[in-house]
Amino acid sequence: MPLECPETPPAPARPHRVVALVAPNQELYPVTSASAVFGWHGPDIPQHYSFRLCAENPGSLTTTLGVPIQVESGLDAIDDADTVVIAGWTFGTPPAVLDAVSRAHARGARIVAVAAGIFIPAALGLLDGRRASVHWELSGELAARHPRVIPDGTVIYVDHGDVATAGASAATLDLCLHQVLQEHGAAHAMRVGRQLAAGPH
Repeated sequence: MPLECPETPPAPARPHRVVALVAPNQELYPVTSASAVFGWHGPDIPQHYSFRLCAENPGSLTTTLGVPIQVESGLDAIDDADTVVIAGWTFGTPPAVLDAVSRAHARGARIVAVAAGIFIPAALGLLDGRRASVHWELSGELAARHPRVIPDGTVIYVDHGDVATAGASAATLDLCLHQVLQEHGAAHAMRVGRQLAAGPH
């Protein structure tokens, strides 16, 4: 009688790769908020995400806090990202950045834009005819530059699935927890949120 060999257990799925695109004079709050949600939460909570930073010109980047951050990865990190978090920005996005984000979206990556980061998906036409959460200080500039975007200052975030926007840096935590809830359910999102003294909507 032949021996029955146990089936080989399936290999664990790779983590969902989250890459935060940062720039010189970076505000740290949206970066640390995204890292807090998508980072490590201890051995008792399943690790569904990996998180890293990238920049057009990696190295030491200035921040609004006055201390630099060290960014090891360039724009090629976006090439295999599942989610690209655009953690704020300044006007005048370089073509290389627009190309990297456009390629990521075209192959199915999720684009999450926070505060002035909205100008990148807007410049790519990804928000044409769509609602977007916009900070009140940016609504006039957005309307002038991208009149086809429908600004909504009454909500803290808007999620279209492929593209999501958060109007202010403080809404980064809410939007990232919302993504966890959508992908892994309320129970897991609550476990992550509990670590941060926050909860998904």
